[in-house]
Amino acid sequence: MDFQRIECFLAVAHHLNFSRAAKQLYMAQPSVTQQIKNMEDELGFRLLERDRRGVSLTSAGKTLQDELIRIMTDYKGAINRATQVANNEQSHITLGYPNPPEWSDMPGLIREFRKDYPHVTISLRLGKGRQLMDDFQAGELDVMFGDLGYLSQLKNTKVTPLFRAPAYVLVPNGHPLDGAERITPSQINHYGAYCLSADIQDMTIGVISRRMMDAGIDYTSTYPVLHREDVVASVYAGMGLGIVPGTLRREVYQTHVAILDAKNAFFEFGCVRRTDRHNVTASAFIAAAANYRWIGGTTSQTSVQETE
Repeated sequence: MDFQRIECFLAVAHHLNFSRAAKQLYMAQPSVTQQIKNMEDELGFRLLERDRRGVSLTSAGKTLQDELIRIMTDYKGAINRATQVANNEQSHITLGYPNPPEWSDMPGLIREFRKDYPHVTISLRLGKGRQLMDDFQAGELDVMFGDLGYLSQLKNTKVTPLFRAPAYVLVPNGHPLDGAERITPSQINHYGAYCLSADIQDMTIGVISRRMMDAGIDYTSTYPVLHREDVVASVYAGMGLGIVPGTLRREVYQTHVAILDAKNAFFEFGCVRRTDRHNVTASAFIAAAANYRWIGGTTSQTSVQETE
């Protein structure tokens, strides 16, 4: 016995009128009549009495009505409880982030998101681009952040661009370029600069380094180091210029900060989720990220894209 037949019987039993039951069910009256006849044939006894005065329930029909109402109530309750469980499973998301969380004010985004979704718990997994990509492809991350230069290489994903930030040049006190608003690649090549090594196993830094080389920076004139903190410390010590992604507030650096004046020297920040898994909470977080006012960045010109 299917649900449509049960719904037809309960509608007729409630209204004791085939026309009103058909209207409630958005069915033709003959179809409703046939469903009741089929149900009675299947059960082997009559459920309804029909005469000139109208329609009435038999004793068996009344008993079946009471039992089916109880069963349908239990069924709907079970569906509601299962839906709540499914929603609770999506009340936790795991984010992959390639840099220290203070970069680009990720904590600020999380605080804003939790104002609208206080029930959601968020785990933030930090790591290098390659490890995060492996975790993402293994299904351990709901959303992954990073540079679009490598996020766009992932298959079966939806990539959402967030912002584009320039590269900063940190200038120590007393340097000939101290006070300059913009510094060119030729000046970097002349004076040299500390920067993150293009050889370290971090896909974000690798992408940015290639962009800077494309912009005309000669890496033989730079002093590669392994950590952003090493770049900053070298500048503070007066050892030379330093190049860092422009994803922190300028006032974080206690020295003069200039813009690297090169078309290709930028950080294209975005996020990605899988298209073969539907997570409402992850989609909501990405929407919040797309509308967030990121530190140091301008809105990316790249459109949302899906890869197969």
